[in-house]
Order: sequence, then C-alpha cells, then structure tokens
Amino acid sequence: MNSQKTYFACLDYEGTLIPGEAVQLGHIIANISEPSDTLNHPFPIPSDIPVLTATAVDSTQQTRKSESKIIHLFLDIPFLRGLGRKRQVESDVNHEYTFRRIDSSWFKPTSGYYSASIADVAATEVHNYLRATNFKLPLYMVVGKKEVIGGGRLRREVSNSVVGMKVKTAVLSRGETRLDDNRYLFAIKVVQLKCSRDGQVSSADYNEGAML
Repeated sequence: MNSQKTYFACLDYEGTLIPGEAVQLGHIIANISEPSDTLNHPFPIPSDIPVLTATAVDSTQQTRKSESKIIHLFLDIPFLRGLGRKRQVESDVNHEYTFRRIDSSWFKPTSGYYSASIADVAATEVHNYLRATNFKLPLYMVVGKKEVIGGGRLRREVSNSVVGMKVKTAVLSRGETRLDDNRYLFAIKVVQLKCSRDGQVSSADYNEGAML
C-alpha cells in the first residue's frame, strides 16, 4: 500500500545543493521550489511543542514528478507528419538516490505558534510580502526537513508521451553526483498559511506535488 507523499524534494537532477542549515523548522517561505529563500528567522519553538527526530543509514529514496507542457512538433519526423503543429506532452521523471545517512526532524506547531510567527515584529519580510500581495497569496511554513550526508544519485528516467497520439518515447539517462560529508537539504514538509489583515492565520497541511 502506498503511503501519502508529504515531502517536497529539494535536491534536483541538475545537482543543486542547499546546505542543510539554510532551512530550519519554523522558516516561512513564499515558494516551495525555492526553500532557501526564507522570509524570517524562525520564531523560537516553545518547550511544550516537541521536535521529533529520526536517522536512517544507507537509505535509498525515490521520487517521481509528472508534468505537462505544449511543444511544437518537428514535422519532418515521418510518424509525426500531418499531426498538427502543437501537441501536449506529459512527462514522468523518476529519480533514485542513495545516501549514507538521512537525518529527519519535524514538529507540529500550534495555532498560537503560527500566529506568533506571522506577528513577530522581526519578520519584516513576511509583513512586506503580505502587504505586497494584498494578503491574497499564501505562505508556507517548514514543519519537517530531511538532511543527507554522503552518497549520490543513481538513476534518472524520463518517459514522454504525446497526448492524443499512440506514440510514446522513453529516455533513460544515468548519472551520479557524489555528496561529501557536509549536510545538504534533501526534502521539506510544509504547512500552508493564509493570513488576513486583522491578524487571523489559518493553517492547512499542504502536499500538492509532494514527491516523498
């Protein structure tokens, strides 16, 4: 049985490496795809909110990402002749990683913690963002993170299918990126925050597009 995915992968195939300490529990971000672009210094986590941790060694992780895009077809390819200039292409990208060690940490904030983090007088970038977006766009708080040490990427597989056509192409590429003994951010878990002008903050678990 597949469990629900709740973590967003931060280590991409192109080799982007984010230092583990760049993102902490309680950080607020506006864009999940850019987790190191934080808007605040995390509000202190009260002692009555436990921070849980776990460690895994010699672990293999897999991620899968589906995306859709419109492309212009090359009409000189025989099996595409006369099929029109544009088609929608759906891609499944599968990554497989291995790490010597994965350290996970997570917590479950209270509504009071969310409100205090937003209201924090030091969180000027958060306040500026809310005003600039007229309080219409959500923010995201990091409530879980996975840091990795050592290892490398084993495999990347891309499968493309052209919508509406009985044509499917698959490309398998192999590459390996060795990690050193520094800590790097592998994945984050977030909660979506919506804020109102009167200081009200609502929260909801967010996993749309999560890969782990």
